[in-house]
Amino acid sequence: MDIFDELRKKYDFEIPASYRSMFEAGWFEKDDYLWVHEAEWLSPQEILAHEPADYHKPGFVPFAFTGAGDEWCWWPETGQELVVLCPHDALQGQYDAPNFAGSIYRRMLEYALNGFVAEEQQEARDQLDEWATRLQPYFPSAWRETLHRLAQAPYVKWQKGRDWGAGFCTFEEHDAIIERDLDFPLLNQPFEWMSR
Repeated sequence: MDIFDELRKKYDFEIPASYRSMFEAGWFEKDDYLWVHEAEWLSPQEILAHEPADYHKPGFVPFAFTGAGDEWCWWPETGQELVVLCPHDALQGQYDAPNFAGSIYRRMLEYALNGFVAEEQQEARDQLDEWATRLQPYFPSAWRETLHRLAQAPYVKWQKGRDWGAGFCTFEEHDAIIERDLDFPLLNQPFEWMSR
């Protein structure tokens, strides 16, 4: 039984083909690692070994985590490849993207919004172009064009309520791109993922 058969047996869930393909290409390993803003990848072996805390509701399949230790998960109960964010210190999670590739794309949009400092603008532009090229097998052409466009956009400062930052788009532009490219009925909706 290979690792993906073991994962299917444990979670009653077919790990998405896009994750499998990236793993088989070595993108989650040191030499050819796919760095993505706020996503540290879990290997299939780490996904298999994962055990939720007693206060976590069952059924979430983590595939990455943020720098703060929050988990990016698939939720097989939804019957789809939906990705959710499960914060380590909050009862409520949030629906993130309709699928694995969409979640990766969303991290890249967040990077363009506020994921680098002013002195790193050229590196950030190069990173966006590199992602658009590297993810060609997984991203629709419109997503790749958006990343290339952001790589050429002016550096702007923005503020929305108490949030502020600077990048290659404003908060409003960022949200509009997400609503355009990742729209699904549960986008950004909260749900409880911990027991009270």
